[in-house]
Amino acid sequence: MTIDITLLGTGSPMVDPNRAGPATLVQAGGEHYLVDCGRGVLMRLAAAGVPVKQLTAVCITHLPRPPSALE
Repeated sequence: MTIDITLLGTGSPMVDPNRAGPATLVQAGGEHYLVDCGRGVLMRLAAAGVPVKQLTAVCITHLPRPPSALE
């Protein structure tokens, strides 16, 4: 079985118009797994040819910190 890994976004919390937020697409055995879903992920999934309805599962590795935690 082939496993394909696509980095859909590698950006950071600091907004950069040239980078999407963190997101990784893992494809294996006809299934599609999304690891994290940062800013811009829907556009990147569409560009990769994977409609949201085809996702098998979404894994969230962490929750964002509230703005007050940055003070």
